[in-house]
Amino acid sequence: MKNSILILAILVVFTMAPVTLPAAESKNADPLMGAVEFGSNNEVTGLVWKSGRIDTIDEKGMVVDDVGYVFAPDVKFYGANGVTVTRMNFFPGMSVKFVLANDLRTVLSLVKR
Repeated sequence: MKNSILILAILVVFTMAPVTLPAAESKNADPLMGAVEFGSNNEVTGLVWKSGRIDTIDEKGMVVDDVGYVFAPDVKFYGANGVTVTRMNFFPGMSVKFVLANDLRTVLSLVKR
């Protein structure tokens, strides 16, 4: 009888405590992650997804399809599989998708396509 009460109490504790992953471990928790659905605006954050081909790129920003963008100080770079990479992995001519801040000029995340 005591064992069944103990087991029942443990089950109640587990059902009451929500299980969440830290943002660093959960790919879907990061709105800048390349794994989020491409081509749609994120209604929660107001971020805008764009795509195109890099014309030029340097440490300050890039030109994609003849439009200039600047990198945010904490811009995130992702490979096509969602792995974090550096800016050095991006070259002119490469197809990319990227997340823009509300100003539609500042790149928050750059993702290989």
